[in-house]
Amino acid sequence: MERAVLVAAMLVLLAIAGIAIGFTTSRRAPSPPLRRRAGAALLALVVLAAIAFAGALSHSQRGLTGTVSHDLDTLTNPDAKPPPNTPGRLTAVASVRARYWKEALQIFAAHPALGAGASGYATAQLRYRTAAIEVKNAHGFIVQTMADLGAIGLALALALLAIWMAAAGRATHPFNRRWSGWGVWLRLRSGGRPGWWRLPERELRRYTPERVGMLSMLCVVVVFGVHSFVDWTWYVPGVACAVLFCAGWLAGRGPLNPAERAAAPPPQSGAHEQPAGAGEPRGLRARLSGPDALPVALAITVLVAAVLAAWSQWQPQSSANASQEALALIARDPAGALSDARTGISRDPLSAQALFTLATVEQAAGESALARSTLERAVRLQPSNPRTWFELARHDLTSDPRAALEELQAVIYLNPESVAPEALAKEREALEIHNDYVEAFTASSAAAARLKSASGSPARGAGAAHPGLALRHAPRPPGSRTPQAVP
Repeated sequence: MERAVLVAAMLVLLAIAGIAIGFTTSRRAPSPPLRRRAGAALLALVVLAAIAFAGALSHSQRGLTGTVSHDLDTLTNPDAKPPPNTPGRLTAVASVRARYWKEALQIFAAHPALGAGASGYATAQLRYRTAAIEVKNAHGFIVQTMADLGAIGLALALALLAIWMAAAGRATHPFNRRWSGWGVWLRLRSGGRPGWWRLPERELRRYTPERVGMLSMLCVVVVFGVHSFVDWTWYVPGVACAVLFCAGWLAGRGPLNPAERAAAPPPQSGAHEQPAGAGEPRGLRARLSGPDALPVALAITVLVAAVLAAWSQWQPQSSANASQEALALIARDPAGALSDARTGISRDPLSAQALFTLATVEQAAGESALARSTLERAVRLQPSNPRTWFELARHDLTSDPRAALEELQAVIYLNPESVAPEALAKEREALEIHNDYVEAFTASSAAAARLKSASGSPARGAGAAHPGLALRHAPRPPGSRTPQAVP
């Protein structure tokens, strides 16, 4: 609550300052000398703040170098204790991000080329975590991309970033410079050199209102990108959508070249001065065969890609909605529930949750065999997801305890921390895994004992009566720990 009040007060003060500056400069724009003096004053304040901060560190208990070394070690230590969720967290150096980054790098080391799959970090991270902390993102765009998409995905992301930087630079020319790398080979053959050169055109160096606005948008995108190194900000739509709008505007603005606009012929005012056919509308076929073919083709490609991207994002949500409707209809309309559950799978065939819903509907309808077949399908679809094995084990617990025991061993293998004491104390799912394991072990041991007494010889498969036996001898992923045996 205190942190929320602090953030709200900061936003209010910044808004008041922005409005005051806007009203002050709206009637009469500040002169260039005044702007230079204001910029020099702001830069001096930044330097003074840095000097004051360094002085404060020098007089601290550890000194300047000792404090910097300690804070750097605290920031990069994966075993550092996270600070409490209080207002003091805003100035704390320690966090659990180093732990997430280490786990992401371990996933990348196990799958260097293609990674664990899109959004696969949340599932693969369970094998490598050393504390009962579940997280969906690695809190860093680079490490998240490495874990999810591997080296190939990271290379594609960096290539797209370079293309965007080149497109945005044509419209903004930051630091009054321009990259002359277009047609590098032609420039080299003609004696030219590629590089980031100072703008020769005086008109392009002018800070017009449009250029100031675009440079402001560029700053928004850069700040978002820098922040993405240490956090996963894409799941905050209010921030990500605004940044994507700014990035798209800059990339689509085109070159900021007044000379080209001045060289364009003025529009004809009289109808008698227009060439024949100039007033006739041009159709899509004429545009595709004329000089506008490339821009029109690119526009159509971008439009199709945008529609496909929107559809790919909507389908999982539509599948989740259909699954929720199916669960709500189980009691009063079993046929409708079954139809909605199948609709959810058809809209997102890769969703394990949709298969769980279908199995629940089939089990409620008395089709236990079909429900188990659906859960087996979920396991085949996502064999590295402990949740699929857990749902199959819960189904087999009453009918086949020995199979349920083996499936729960797979759950613990994929998620060793699920049976850690701290997880049992605060996570309901961990407690369910523990209780189901004990129940399956007890039932399978009793069945083995009855079979042994009836046959007079050790029952086949009685080795499963030793908890965790298969787990200790199973091959482990690189960097993962041996799971704890459940008593």
